[in-house]
Amino acid sequence: MDENIEDQVGDILDQLKSAPKVIRKVESMNLTKENLEEFILKYAGDLVQTSSDAVNTINDHILSAPTAEDVVALAELIKASNSSIETLNKMFLTDKKHHTLIKIKQMDVDSRKKELDTAIGAKLLMSREELMKQFLMNVSEPIKTIDGEIIQDEIKQLTNSEDSD
Repeated sequence: MDENIEDQVGDILDQLKSAPKVIRKVESMNLTKENLEEFILKYAGDLVQTSSDAVNTINDHILSAPTAEDVVALAELIKASNSSIETLNKMFLTDKKHHTLIKIKQMDVDSRKKELDTAIGAKLLMSREELMKQFLMNVSEPIKTIDGEIIQDEIKQLTNSEDSD
């Protein structure tokens, strides 16, 4: 039995030696407020891609020799991948909602500006009669009509009083 175990360990070591070596260069990134969104999108996208590849690899392994631990690991990996994708989707929807709100607000401002321009234009184009009607509607005291003769009499009185002084 010792020989069998030694053969299996030797086979595993040979497989590990012949396996392709993956060396990744670690990128350092200064994380600031300005590049935070870029960082999140880049690394979340990498995480989703890596976890998707891992799901496929573990799934192939489970199909060849399923064990309870491998199935649990696959389920947890799928759950984590789903959570990452859901987070990216929420970010996308939030960004889309933000841009939509900006567009709606701009449309509202443009609409109000157009209404204001129309109202001002209508007031500027008002005829003399309409202007007088508007003026008379806003007057709280009754307007007294002045007769030409009354004015003449008042002017005479004023001039007489000035002469006597």
